[in-house]
Amino acid sequence: MKLYHFTNLPVNKLIPKIEDVSYLPKDLRVLNKPVIWLSDLPKIQNEQIKYRYTVEVPDNDPNLSFDKGQQIAAQIFQMISANEIPVWYYLTREISVLETWEWNGTEYVKVTNFED
Repeated sequence: MKLYHFTNLPVNKLIPKIEDVSYLPKDLRVLNKPVIWLSDLPKIQNEQIKYRYTVEVPDNDPNLSFDKGQQIAAQIFQMISANEIPVWYYLTREISVLETWEWNGTEYVKVTNFED
């Protein structure tokens, strides 16, 4: 399945890391563990994030998990918002970037992937 990662860092490979700050509830199994956060939607609420990376992850990848903690928060938020709510997953292995998109102030525009 195609999933999306958002960051301000220029990368060509996503590497699991521990988050410095988190604002959403998380699956307790990933607290203080290195993961890559992935969304099923190519848009998120805070579109000021500079890069959106597209990756392809097999549905049956044993390193891919659905984040139940964020999903519960998203369902509550959806009751008070008309915005589409993403499904969040976390991946516990490295993955190469398929596509790189850069925020131009209005929308994400496809750009050339970064080199090693």
